[in-house]
Amino acid sequence: MMNLPYPRCRLIETDSIDELHGVIMSLVPDLQSKYGVLCFLYSVLINYGLESLRHGMADDADTLIDPVHGHASQCLINLLISGQATPYLFDGERNVSGITLTGILKQPRTGFLTLFEALHYCESGWYLKNPSYPIWILGSETHFTVLASPDPFLVCEETDIKSKGATLHQAEIEFTKLCTDQDTKAGFIRDSQLEELLKRLHISFTTVSLGNLKKSLDPENLGVILESTFLQHFFPQEMAKRLTTVRQFHVIHYNGLEKSNSDGRVRYQTGEAHILDPTEDLIALEEIERSPIQRCLQTKWPTIRLRWDDGRTPSLN
Repeated sequence: MMNLPYPRCRLIETDSIDELHGVIMSLVPDLQSKYGVLCFLYSVLINYGLESLRHGMADDADTLIDPVHGHASQCLINLLISGQATPYLFDGERNVSGITLTGILKQPRTGFLTLFEALHYCESGWYLKNPSYPIWILGSETHFTVLASPDPFLVCEETDIKSKGATLHQAEIEFTKLCTDQDTKAGFIRDSQLEELLKRLHISFTTVSLGNLKKSLDPENLGVILESTFLQHFFPQEMAKRLTTVRQFHVIHYNGLEKSNSDGRVRYQTGEAHILDPTEDLIALEEIERSPIQRCLQTKWPTIRLRWDDGRTPSLN
């Protein structure tokens, strides 16, 4: 029998999704009560497994809730949005000095962007920047808010590598895993590693075609395969699409703290986002806003410009 945090807590087990849905609907008033979020958190942790949670945390001294500001730790945020308890933001796994660190293993439904990346403390990987729905949690030094958009073209759902063939991003992940120096993302692999890369991406080949491919990707016979050359060879259309992007879209921002909203009233703020061409960005005459939310969103869209409908820039804190 599992020991629950408080005597009044009840552990309800169900045998099917339908039964679980019924239980949740019956508990809606409780979940909307003062301690509803806490009950939801306990449910998540118990379902995930406390031992698995401890294993995923970087250090035994880590906490799930920041003792100063009261917000969730990165490990807890990642668990809630990706189902994986890990304090790291990068994609897949990385080997650092012989130690394997696990990051985000699959595309989540909700993304995560952080002001700390703009401050060069960390970097969110492709998965967190490109969720399957256009919804992102925005992190600041003291708080988390939410940004969403009704524009579905901002995101694309990643396909299953085994059933539908490898995607461009999956190829980038596997290429990076084979790079000699994963920390600095060397951008090349040895030609002897090409066969292993093709196997990981489920790209069929023969001994003859492998030899011809090496000659094509390494015409100067240097013994290395450049990442850009490999990706351009196998994913020309996807690489071309990267040169185009949604140039304008609606955004909705939510900050649940009363003190961070005008008149102390919690409300959604809506606006329009414009993505400038890099050349337009260089010659733009208007002064670039350097607000925290602008800097945070620039970690995904470097040339983004924001215009808020009420003329007031939302607060991340």
